[in-house]
Amino acid sequence: MPKHKLAGIETGTRRRTIFRFCLMAFGVLAPAAALAVDAGPLVTPEWVAERACDDDIVVLDLRSNPRAFQRGHIACSVHSSFAAEGWRAMRGGVPGMLPDVEDAAALIGGIGIGNDDHVVVVGPGGGPGAATVATRVYWTFKVLGHDGVSVLDGGFAAFRADTSLPLDQGEGAARPPRTFSVALRPGLLATAADVAAARESGARLIDNRLSDHYAGINKAGVAARAGTLPGADNVPITWLTTPDGRFQSAPVLEQVAEKTALDRDAPLIAFCNIGQMGSLGWFVAHELLGNDNASLYDGSLAEWTADPANPVERQIGAN
Repeated sequence: MPKHKLAGIETGTRRRTIFRFCLMAFGVLAPAAALAVDAGPLVTPEWVAERACDDDIVVLDLRSNPRAFQRGHIACSVHSSFAAEGWRAMRGGVPGMLPDVEDAAALIGGIGIGNDDHVVVVGPGGGPGAATVATRVYWTFKVLGHDGVSVLDGGFAAFRADTSLPLDQGEGAARPPRTFSVALRPGLLATAADVAAARESGARLIDNRLSDHYAGINKAGVAARAGTLPGADNVPITWLTTPDGRFQSAPVLEQVAEKTALDRDAPLIAFCNIGQMGSLGWFVAHELLGNDNASLYDGSLAEWTADPANPVERQIGAN
């Protein structure tokens, strides 16, 4: 059974320094940047506090308000507004899409992140929806071919809630621009054509929105029609996280996988309205449950419902 990949906590910086020195002495490790960071897809506030200022770590704070960042942030972290700095783009008339790879590479490199850096993505935290900010950017790094990335479980709210952990104030770390090279992984990025072929290919469609949107009672403004993709199963983000935005424990996620279509092996496509809640479903399936056949439909229902020829399934609601 796949294990939950929540990183453990080491005893301290001294232990890691001695370990690294021993590796270098015996020729196992050359430059420090070559050492793989001891992190899984999820890391804890304590893990981040201990390593935030390491040379090979970049703590990326995605809160939208720069003033909130200035009032308090994790030491050595850099700020990039998720809402305002180009993490999503309008493409083909569809909002919230993955930017062109050249634009994405320029954004990441401009922050000062290179291919040798391990990025810790810090969302605002505080609730399930806030967790989707971090998982969307995590997925972006993965699609662009960058494996050195983790999510701070619970986001900045979880870090701030632990009063034993220090916070800095001011503008934050200044990093010189870096070159960030992209090696696109199209297998993580589902298209409308993939969705249309899902039934024949055997791929499962996972709607990670709340049940009222899934059933068609309500809809988001970005969707032209209420309802969901035909044949989709509903696994809301609120099943995968706790009310404060931390991820559910391994046993809970495994039970969800056993009792829903969020399979650990079968091909599946996660989606929502604009590929943000769906990124959390993809994160759980691909990164925490180990389903290498999971992908995210970037355009989601904003793209799908814009074409009148695409069918939509509505369980409840006036026609």
